[in-house]
Amino acid sequence: NFVLMEVKSNLLLLERKELLARFAGFKKTAQVMVGDPVNEFKKRTQELILKDKQEKSDTEFKQKQAEEVRKYQAQLKEKELERAAKKAKREAEKKAEEERRAAAGEDAPDQEMKPAEEEEEPDQPMPDPALEKPPVVQLNEEEIKMTFRPTEHPDLSDSTLSSSLNDFTFPEKSEGFETVTFSWNAKAKAESYFKEWKLKKKITTKLEDLKVGEWFNQQSNSWKEQLQTWKNLQAMWKVEGVKKEQEEEAKPMLMDAAADATAATAPATEGTEGTEGNGEAPAAPQDEAMPPADAATDAAPAAPAAPAEAAPAAAPAVAPAALGVADEDLDVFGANVNDVNGTGEPLCSLFALEDWVLLMLRVEFHLMAHSFKKDVTDPERSGIHVDNVPYYYNKYFRKTFLASHYGFESNEKVVELLKDTVSLNQQKVLVPELDEDLDNFDLFLKLTEEGRRERELLIDLGEDDAVLRFNHSVLAALVYGNMAKGYYMKGPGKGLDQKGKGFQGKTWQGKGFEKGYD
Repeated sequence: NFVLMEVKSNLLLLERKELLARFAGFKKTAQVMVGDPVNEFKKRTQELILKDKQEKSDTEFKQKQAEEVRKYQAQLKEKELERAAKKAKREAEKKAEEERRAAAGEDAPDQEMKPAEEEEEPDQPMPDPALEKPPVVQLNEEEIKMTFRPTEHPDLSDSTLSSSLNDFTFPEKSEGFETVTFSWNAKAKAESYFKEWKLKKKITTKLEDLKVGEWFNQQSNSWKEQLQTWKNLQAMWKVEGVKKEQEEEAKPMLMDAAADATAATAPATEGTEGTEGNGEAPAAPQDEAMPPADAATDAAPAAPAAPAEAAPAAAPAVAPAALGVADEDLDVFGANVNDVNGTGEPLCSLFALEDWVLLMLRVEFHLMAHSFKKDVTDPERSGIHVDNVPYYYNKYFRKTFLASHYGFESNEKVVELLKDTVSLNQQKVLVPELDEDLDNFDLFLKLTEEGRRERELLIDLGEDDAVLRFNHSVLAALVYGNMAKGYYMKGPGKGLDQKGKGFQGKTWQGKGFEKGYD
């Protein structure tokens, strides 16, 4: 009797035929064990799981016990040294006392008069850790429900499983088997289970031979250009803000300087000396001579009579100030993202590192979710499973994705930050929330700005969960690239000046600019 446990080959038609050809003249039986296992198999599985758990527990216990034994032996040795030191001290004191008496000519005290030596108190016995027995483990509720024993290495690698999954089939008698036996479930039930299992594996298994399509490349290039444009607009707006701030700070000094210059050039009006000889004031030049008094009186025009009821002059109409990004009443979704109010202020003017990261993630996840459906030819692969996000993120963008970079332990938590762009269905597969045929990327910028405002409001209400805890040292390189070294790390929310150095202008610490970042 020969048993051929070839997992992949036994599920592929062509490879099954090759195996059968090697056993001409033998009675060939196919045992199909698919679906809900029989009780005997389940019992054996439980025994193996318990055995593995006990062995793991014993290994951990022995490691801990060895450390405890080492400490125990060190304590015993230390106590032994203490006892020896005390005994040597008593003997030295006794010898010194005898020598003193002998030198003084004193008789040795009677045996009955000699004080009894202090007896040492016996040490409290310490339990020997070497005598301890390892604990006996039990299966928990989750382990009891396990049908199959978990192994360190799978029977098939992800790459092999992914490439062969579509071709997996059950054996048939027509292939050369005398008997095909379904040991666990009837054929119909086993086939239904097998179909569901393949669908699940298609969702959770990575496609290592995935080819990124042209649609993604075009969209990605357009996005890179747009992202750089918005970064430049923010940088220029900040530079203009610094200039205006410097001008405002310089105004008082300029006014003081002008006043001093005026005072220095004004003619003296007091202490003027008269003309030499007669003491009279010097005559004014001909074209500036004062007219005679009578002429001055005659030439003086009469003051106009005041009107009986003078109406107050109407104040000039003042146009309302244009709303800026810092204003709560700004219509984010109706604004021009490149110039919200005609002053050149972009909608991203208050973006900090976290906002740029969220904007990039929104666009990237949107493109990745749509591109996957275009690049995968199998319609049964409905999308990217959340556990495979890091793999496909690297596949499409050549960048590393780790939930810990965004302050979370799971990919699901990161996706929740992008719920207006992508979400997870019941199978934990990425589902895009926006159409693929958007005219531009403006909507993503507006969603990010709206999210910034909502986050600021929640923090003002005391919601600690709204605070973002991104890893700045890692994400700054993704946002600012080669300029990341100039990123002002002392306080998120401060951008870059025109030289790429940390912009520290207090003008840009406006209302809510640094709220929501830890």
